[in-house]
Amino acid sequence: MTTGHAATLANSDDAALIEAVKAGERGALAVLYDRHAPVLLGVGIKMLGSRTEAEDVLHDVIMEAWRKASSYSPTRGSVRAWLVVRMRSRVLDRLRAPARARRASGDEAARPLERLRAQDAPEVKLKSEQRALVDAVEMLSDDLRATVVAVYLEGLSVKAAAQKLSVPDGTIKSRLSAARTRLREVLTKKGVS
Repeated sequence: MTTGHAATLANSDDAALIEAVKAGERGALAVLYDRHAPVLLGVGIKMLGSRTEAEDVLHDVIMEAWRKASSYSPTRGSVRAWLVVRMRSRVLDRLRAPARARRASGDEAARPLERLRAQDAPEVKLKSEQRALVDAVEMLSDDLRATVVAVYLEGLSVKAAAQKLSVPDGTIKSRLSAARTRLREVLTKKGVS
């Protein structure tokens, strides 16, 4: 995408951007994201009480907007309203169904960590850095911890972890990125590099 084209997209109204998204223009989706993500994220955080979960849902909504841009109709409201309705709907889906699944996945995620901690016996002494890492992983939100455990401790692929946790592949990738950032912050504060 040329600089001129990017500037044109940035100055386009939402209806024109949706038309560009329908035509497969990724840059238009990026502009829509930049323009509306703060509002959508705010809706998600307010409803879920978790920035991490809200970011996951926002990612899903943006991917859904990419796939289903043709379902947008200007006669039924603004692009922002269309996106907010999708965000609220996805958040409500998450609040209804996975409450038990989130708790269960959190419990499942604790088991491998407990096994690692159980190795902290005199005959199999964990290094202090390993202990710090286990502590840091335990501090992650349930969703992030379950994802880290599935991929790094259970050795599942992104696709297999997505199936196990009933989320899209992109959500697993987003969660892994968020988890790495959070772990890096916690371990740096603890003096572990």
